[in-house]
Amino acid sequence: MIKVAVEEITERIRYTFDFIFLSNGISYRFVLNGDADLYYTRSDKASFDVADLLYESGIQKYQLNRGTFSEEFCFEINGKQDPVATVFYILSRFEEYLISDKDEHGRFEFKNSYQYKFGVLEKTVVDRLARAIVLSVAPTTHQFDSSVTVTPTFDIDNVFAYRLKKGARKIGSQLRDILKRDKKRIEERLSVKKGERDPYDTYDKIKEVAHQFPNTRVFWLCGGSSTYDRNVSLYEQEHSDLILGINRLTTIGIHPSYSSLNNTSRILGEKMLLEKVINNSVVHSRFHFLRFSIPESYRALIAAGIINDYSMGYAGHCGFRAGTTKPFLWFDLHKEQITKLTVHPFTYMDGTLNEYMRLSIEEAKVKVNELHNEVAVCGGNMIVIWHNETIGDYNHWKGWAEVLNYNLQLDE
Repeated sequence: MIKVAVEEITERIRYTFDFIFLSNGISYRFVLNGDADLYYTRSDKASFDVADLLYESGIQKYQLNRGTFSEEFCFEINGKQDPVATVFYILSRFEEYLISDKDEHGRFEFKNSYQYKFGVLEKTVVDRLARAIVLSVAPTTHQFDSSVTVTPTFDIDNVFAYRLKKGARKIGSQLRDILKRDKKRIEERLSVKKGERDPYDTYDKIKEVAHQFPNTRVFWLCGGSSTYDRNVSLYEQEHSDLILGINRLTTIGIHPSYSSLNNTSRILGEKMLLEKVINNSVVHSRFHFLRFSIPESYRALIAAGIINDYSMGYAGHCGFRAGTTKPFLWFDLHKEQITKLTVHPFTYMDGTLNEYMRLSIEEAKVKVNELHNEVAVCGGNMIVIWHNETIGDYNHWKGWAEVLNYNLQLDE
């Protein structure tokens, strides 16, 4: 049992040390007086520089510079190189409450992250610091688990390219192809109409992955029709039957629509629709377009009955937005409260490698291997995002299923 001396037991302190010790399988307790193994106090006994952050409340701007602790990166916060405060700052996504600059989709951008600015976005900063803190207290008595679990996940934004498309949407799409003289799409549409496989129909592959990896997660877009929400209605029987078939093999979660941002009633409506299809409760979520904002979006999920979210990462860059590959509870800074929403951070998305970073297939494999190796430093869960249309050798995704297969083999 590790004893941690503190001046007072704040929610911030409890939350941070729970992650540092409990996520590494170590029991601990706080002491307000007497001897301890680690002194997290602003006194002469302090085990290292202790910033004010965990003893304060409210959201204010701190001066952040590059610091180190046991040869690991940490923030220097108002002149204090505090690894514990760094863990809290990154895990709580403190900076996302302070920076109002968003991209065209209303998302917090990776370029505004201090981890990116300091060149450590592709490092598991929080996990590394947690390990370093444990080792500073118990250098020889604890064995760390450095194993990596690869968790494949799939987002179903558009179940088919052509099949099941009806009405004005189908007519409009056909007219666009004709006006653009897009011979390829016209021929594909006719082929699918004659019974050939739709280009987005990669569900046999997804089922194969789910059979091999029972921890697979599939997130289904159930929202209405808009510029960025273009899935077929779940009221289509063939669509519902497909969802049921996938649900027999793995866990299906909600993929809250682009237009559901911070809207509890819309998220709840989409969730209830999916629950009706699978005849089971839905407690897992990942936002479509990774479009979410803290704290509003997470509060909306909680209100809708979601207890696991898989949106924590960036569309524009791979790496570790929350500095960890381990699941953690979301801390609501406005309420100074540990919530019941578990955040499952992902490592990369297919579109990040191909469309944002513009890597070749071979370059993507190298990057995936580097990320896998980084997860292995402290052990954890390498959650990766793919889509049904990106693993079917279609258009600019030709050959990219190789990258997914390569990643899955790293788990063997």
